[in-house]
Order: sequence, then structure tokens, then C-alpha cells
Amino acid sequence: MLEAVAATLGVKKGEVVVAFIASIISLRFLPEIKTWYDKASAIATGFFCSAFVGPAITEVLDLKERTGYGVLFLVGVLGVSAMAALLTIVKSGELWAAIRKRYFGG
Repeated sequence: MLEAVAATLGVKKGEVVVAFIASIISLRFLPEIKTWYDKASAIATGFFCSAFVGPAITEVLDLKERTGYGVLFLVGVLGVSAMAALLTIVKSGELWAAIRKRYFGG
């Protein structure tokens, strides 16, 4: 099954494993993600950030495979953290206020 997921996404098996582990581990440190929908969307965001942005970073920086897995892990954790911050802003209702203030002056 892991091979099928990796082939479908066009990434290596190790990248899939690291992306999923990073997403799951980072949920432990984000208590504001409570509902199953928030958790699923945070895991998906961290996974896809890690699986697609991480390899691009490792290629640009020309990192070795083992070092690249560390970068993938960090990108996955940061992806989940960004999703948690976005969910917090949206749920508090401050998103539209911030957009109005930034772009419409008030």
C-alpha cells in the first residue's frame, strides 16, 4: 500500500513515511486542534507540505537523502503549525477583520 501511495503522489516511500510521521507527531503539541475535522485537515496539510515542498527544498539546497528527510520532517511540522494558526484565526473571526484592515483601511 505504501508503494501505491508513493507512486500515486510521485514521491519516494521514505518521504511518505516521514511526511506522515511529522504530521502525526506535531499534533501532540498543538492543543488548539481538537475536532476530528481540524486534525484531519492539519495532518493533510502537514503531509502535503512535507511531501511536495520538502523535496523541492532539498533539491534546491542539494542535500543528501538522510539530511533531506530531516528537512521533510521540519517542513511537515511547520505545515501543521501553519494550519493550526490559520484555524485559530478563522475560528476567532479575526481573519476578515485583518483582511479589511489590511486592504480596505478599516
